[in-house]
Amino acid sequence: MTNVSAVYIAKRTLTLATEAAVQQGVKNLDMKAYYTGENNLSRAALTLLGLGESDPGIPIDCGAGSRDAEMVLRSWSDREVDLHSKNLSGIEISKISCDGFQMALDTYASVVIPIPIPFINLEEIRIQSRASAIPERADSNNYMGLDIG
Repeated sequence: MTNVSAVYIAKRTLTLATEAAVQQGVKNLDMKAYYTGENNLSRAALTLLGLGESDPGIPIDCGAGSRDAEMVLRSWSDREVDLHSKNLSGIEISKISCDGFQMALDTYASVVIPIPIPFINLEEIRIQSRASAIPERADSNNYMGLDIG
């Protein structure tokens, strides 16, 4: 039971770290794509006429987002002792994928189990986690810079 609890707590910590990293990554707005692509004057006119998309999406700067995600995971790795998960060692990224509107992050770490299992020589277990995020706009009364109410 002790080993199962240790793995569960480590898995929860890894999942929280992965979710925090991907959430930080999607906060990087691709300014050029945002202001020259979907959100220009012709798109606003089409939307007013009811012919445009309801929400074209928020473009992500994938390079900056990947760097921020890596920074967050390094921060979690540095403070693992503070999180009482001394059995979780080295959070690593196995894959970052970003298509400009969504980011996904795969991570892994090793868990040193408190009571090694002698017959099969099991002292640590590798765990994985995956999280993805899509930035969304909040509902607002502000339409293309005009407060309508």
